[in-house]
Order: sequence, then C-alpha cells, then structure tokens
Amino acid sequence: MDLHTADHPAAVVRCAAPIVAAIEPCPPLEALRRDWQMLEAQAESSFFLSWSWVGTLAAEFGCPPLRLAARRDGVLVGLALLGAVAGRPWDILRRPSLHLNETGDPACDGVMIEYNGILARRDEAEAVEAACLAALRRAVLPGRWREVHLGGIGPALADTCARSGPVRLLRRYPAPYADLAAGGGADPLDGLGSSTRRQIRRAMRLYAERGPLVLERAGSAAEALDWLDALEALHTPYWQARGRPGAFASDSFRRFHRRLIAESYLLGGVEVLRASAGDEAIGYLYNFRHHGDAYAYQSGFRYEADAKLKPGLVTHLLAMRQAAAEGLRRYCFLAGDSRYKRNLASCADDLTWLALQRGGLATRIEAGLRRWAARRPRAAAAAEPDEA
Repeated sequence: MDLHTADHPAAVVRCAAPIVAAIEPCPPLEALRRDWQMLEAQAESSFFLSWSWVGTLAAEFGCPPLRLAARRDGVLVGLALLGAVAGRPWDILRRPSLHLNETGDPACDGVMIEYNGILARRDEAEAVEAACLAALRRAVLPGRWREVHLGGIGPALADTCARSGPVRLLRRYPAPYADLAAGGGADPLDGLGSSTRRQIRRAMRLYAERGPLVLERAGSAAEALDWLDALEALHTPYWQARGRPGAFASDSFRRFHRRLIAESYLLGGVEVLRASAGDEAIGYLYNFRHHGDAYAYQSGFRYEADAKLKPGLVTHLLAMRQAAAEGLRRYCFLAGDSRYKRNLASCADDLTWLALQRGGLATRIEAGLRRWAARRPRAAAAAEPDEA
C-alpha cells in the first residue's frame, strides 16, 4: 500500500485510464508498418499477426480501407486490419461486412489466415480484445455493416465473441499440434503411437539405404523460392489426382507467398525445408516459426510405388526434431483433419470462422433461410486426403 495514501484517507488514488477502441481509416503502408511493428514488439502473437504476414497482405492486395485501433491514454495498445465488402440490396448473401485481417475477397483470402486475432500488448490482451469486440459490435448495431467476419480465431476469442452477442458460426476445424516441450528434450518420435513409430522407423531404414537421410533449410530467399517451385511440382499432382486443384492453382496464392519469401525470408520467420535420402529429395516443407511455434503451412512429397516409404511422416518427423533441438515449443499442423496430423500430433486447438451479427427480426429471418438452404440436397464435402 502507498504510505501517503494510508496516511491520508482522502488522497486520490489514480486508476488506469480505460482502453478505447475505434474503427478508423487505415493509414498509408509506411505509417501502418511503423505502428504495427512497434506494437508487435510488445505482443505475444502468432506468425499470422506478424508484420511479415500482415505487411505482405497489405503490399500485395493493397492496404485495407479501415483498421481497428485500441488506445489507452492515447497510446496504441491494440491493432487489427479490417477489409470491407459492400453489400448488394438484392442479395441476402452479399451483405455489407467487415473482415478481420482479411480483404473480404475470396480470391485474396485463399492465402488462409489461421490463429487470427487482434495484435495487443501482452499484458493487456484480454482488455484489448474486450474493447475491440465492443467497437466491432457498435459497427453492426445498428451501423453501416451487417456482419463482422473473424476467420481462423482461437478458442478463447471465439468464446468471447459468442458471449458478446449474436454470432453466425461459419465453420470450425481442429488444428492438431505436437507439444515439443512436453517431452523434456526427448526425441519427438518417442512420443508417437507404436504403429506410427514402426512405420517411420521402417521408412527411415529404407531411405537410408539410398544414402544419408538429412533435412536442410534453404540458405537464402533465392534458394527458398527455387525449393518452393520444387514443392509445388510435387504438391499439385498429388491434389489433382484426388480431384482438387491444389493451393498453387490460385495466382493470388502464388504471388502472395513468393512475395512473403522474397521480402521476409532473412528475418527468420519463414523457412523452406528439404528432406533428402542420398542425392534425392523426398519432401519439401514451407513452414513458419514465431514465438516458439513452428507452423507446417504447405508441403510436397515424393510418393513412390512402395507403400512402406512414408515421405510425409519422415519429412515432418525430421522437421519436428529440428524444431525441438532449436528450442521451439510446438509444431503446429494448422487447420484440417487428416490421418497424418492425428498420428504426429499430441494435442489440438479448435480454430473457428464466425461472423458477429446484429440480431433482431432480419437476422432471425436470414438464419431461417440459411437453415432451409442447408437442408437442400448437395454433394458431400470430401475429407482432407492423407498427405503422409
């Protein structure tokens, strides 16, 4: 207790000023960079809230028109970008909407942000989120915007959104991860199920017959881009054989990630890895790393007729070993359910895509129409193929 306060009961005890959040025009890219990097240095965020990702988004697709800023006593303590989509009066499915750290254009947002949220000072994250959600709610009640989309957010923010008012759940996916810290320095292979361990060890013995089994990290942005091309050459035929175009079929996706690598590779948050058996590459990984987490974002593996060869399992295991040796805490497989993720992971987050809504009669009518549309017959969605 402050002695002066104790001696003088009438003394005024100063409380911290409240956090005030508001939607405001987004500044030019250079000013946005300064604000973002200043706050990022004080935050504990995912790679998808780093300036490497957000700056590439703004540079490649243009600065969003709006941003969400939280301040205490005029000092910036929270920040997010807001893409805006204009509505169509005749189209109930195209309502005026805001999009957290996304553009709102599906062609651009196919780069798939995950572990999304609000960049906030690490000691004030909960209060910043509450103030920012209140500001977003004010924007839809009864403001110009009908919805605010928050894509790929974690369970804590999703729960806070649900408690704050009406939401529309768009989708939810498990995001498996391996807890590297739980092993206390043990080989990540030892923490896997017995069947998975047998498969990996057998595959590693078979690969070792061709020469040393090694994992390398591209040493420059130019080499990383070359390896990304090699990854794509393995990735695309795999998905096309299963009736999917693959991630690299989108020009926006390819441009975004080539720019991200070219401009951010030397900063250390982006890595392209190559696993080789002797002189032959068996797999490539395009990963991110940030604040103790590795994110396995894209991959390409060399599959062969011998089913005992498991290029995906082996390549990921080598990357998990490297991450553990370098002191990372988690190896995250990101959203989606497939057997190889379940086999290699020890835990899982839930990532949620939802929209904050206005509520009221119009929203209830719209929800009814959506339930009716959902009951109409449609083709079943294909499960995510196993890439390992």
